[in-house]
Amino acid sequence: LGERSSVVVKCTSWVNPLGDHFLKPEQGDGARVAAAFMALPNFVANTLKGAGGVTDLRSNAQSRLRRLQKLVPEVDTPLYTMKPGQIAAMTWLCELMTIRAVCERAAASVQWIDFDVFMQAPEEGARTLANQLDLEWDDRSDGLLIESGVLGAYSKAGKSVKFSNDERISLLEKFKSDNAALIEEAAGWIDNVVQRAPDRKSVV
Repeated sequence: LGERSSVVVKCTSWVNPLGDHFLKPEQGDGARVAAAFMALPNFVANTLKGAGGVTDLRSNAQSRLRRLQKLVPEVDTPLYTMKPGQIAAMTWLCELMTIRAVCERAAASVQWIDFDVFMQAPEEGARTLANQLDLEWDDRSDGLLIESGVLGAYSKAGKSVKFSNDERISLLEKFKSDNAALIEEAAGWIDNVVQRAPDRKSVV
């Protein structure tokens, strides 16, 4: 790639720790990052809505806890004592802190994007995203985004499963109601971390 080339890398939480390989301090303000996240209650509700979510969290919990402890040494909760809501909170905080640390080391420009806010106004969110990543975007792009149907498809279930944003919100509210105790459990764990490491309050 030439010096003026641009690369857009789409990452999930699995590869957040590899951020240092993509973002180098010498890039300076040339590195641009758009970091999508969910508010803690929504993350917990979505993640723990089924048995599969709990299994996934537990299978990656040990590596995430080690990673988080390097970033926030005050986190010293033994994994074997953690309940599902607490593991979800730890997972959420681990990925946020990982992204933040990578971007700070690289002195990268970061645009944080709340996924649920984005879905409420996707055209505005897409413009913000395109501006952050220095991509071309215009009124025609807005139309193509809506017409594509991508905003009404569940990426992990294939194109055959479609639902509107209103349906998504309705499901989210149901998941939050069904998992209210776990959300409270997660929030309590985060509050405990903030009390022990008050300088992390701005992250959560």
